Amino acid sequence: MIKDAVVTYIDLSSIIKKYQHAAVLKAIKNIFQHDVSKELNVYCYKLKEAFVRVRPFDSGYSQDDIKLLILHELLALEHIQGLLFSFGDMLHSSTAYGEFKVTNNTMSGSAIESSVKLIAKQKFNSRILIGTDIVNLLKSETSDFEIKKIAKHVKSMLIRSESGLYCLDQFKIFESKVGIEFSQNQESTESVQEAV
Repeated sequence: MIKDAVVTYIDLSSIIKKYQHAAVLKAIKNIFQHDVSKELNVYCYKLKEAFVRVRPFDSGYSQDDIKLLILHELLALEHIQGLLFSFGDMLHSSTAYGEFKVTNNTMSGSAIESSVKLIAKQKFNSRILIGTDIVNLLKSETSDFEIKKIAKHVKSMLIRSESGLYCLDQFKIFESKVGIEFSQNQESTESVQEAV
């Protein structure tokens, strides 16, 4: 059965190459499963060199419901990145939303396809990539106070990568988690602030 979902593809290839000790690698992999539970309706699928985080939603969800689901996933990714800093690692992921299904251990649908295509465009530097459709949804109007508050926070961290893709600024996440400011962040946020 096809469901709609918010899907995050997390590339583990560089982390697997870096950590040969099984216990350390297991500890790091556990970080990627932050807030995964049936009660929260958040699922995680393990692939050979990736994790796929999935937040399904029903066709009856409003635009605000979908937006809130996406924002909670982006907050989870921010938290994951904060934990990864203690290992000196950067999260390499891409988030999209749309159709998603699993049949005979095979994932398909526009959400996973978009996530995989997005991360393939950013091969060399680890980024928390966000699809243009999500950015456009974050730009849309809402009267919900919680959504406005979280969206403002997320948009303040939104930048363009060197490949021109939307992503969360990992240096700003580091600043917020550690309390250290980077006075010379090389990536400009001007174009994104105008776009958002």
